[in-house]
Amino acid sequence: MCISGVLAAGGARASDIGQAVFSRGEYPAHLFTTSNPLGRMRDGVRHHLGGGRDLDISTALMKTGLSRAEEVVDGLRLLAHSGLKPDCGLFFSNHHFAHALPSLFFTD
Repeated sequence: MCISGVLAAGGARASDIGQAVFSRGEYPAHLFTTSNPLGRMRDGVRHHLGGGRDLDISTALMKTGLSRAEEVVDGLRLLAHSGLKPDCGLFFSNHHFAHALPSLFFTD
């Protein structure tokens, strides 16, 4: 996973992370809260067997009519899946904002 590679390059461990920002992209289906209980169980079994499907947060938001990623993704499951501690602050951001930050940084 990308997180472990970045941490290793910086000489840090997952336990050193206090805040994490995730993109509103695709994640394994078993991390979503929006499917029915049977669907979540099926996706969890597929994940443990080494398979499974990915779902897109934006699509889940559109289908449910919800507006925040935190409403469709199980934050504790995502943190555990990413190897981060359960008390780590979790935030979601539209990755397009990251493209705008460099131009904002270099303007008056």
